[in-house]
Amino acid sequence: MKFGISEASTHTNEGGTGIGLLDTWTFKKKYHVSLIIEELDDNIYSKRLSFLFDGKNRYLIISSRYQQIISYQTRSDLLVINSSQNNATYLALS
Repeated sequence: MKFGISEASTHTNEGGTGIGLLDTWTFKKKYHVSLIIEELDDNIYSKRLSFLFDGKNRYLIISSRYQQIISYQTRSDLLVINSSQNNATYLALS
């Protein structure tokens, strides 16, 4: 939930600082692109990050943990979409 606000890393034990996430947020704001983070289930990778050059500067999360995320989400700039909905990615981009 602190993405783009302060440094955050889930890999601090491997040397991660979270500065890459701040750089991503700076890029997003500078070019007014939407950032979509899609959590992947049953995959070697845990997340897919996509930039959409749509001029809308949105921040979206598509996740099967929809209820868990919105229960402690307080950001006005974040839209959380339930990945179990049919065509969740399409809905996010509409």
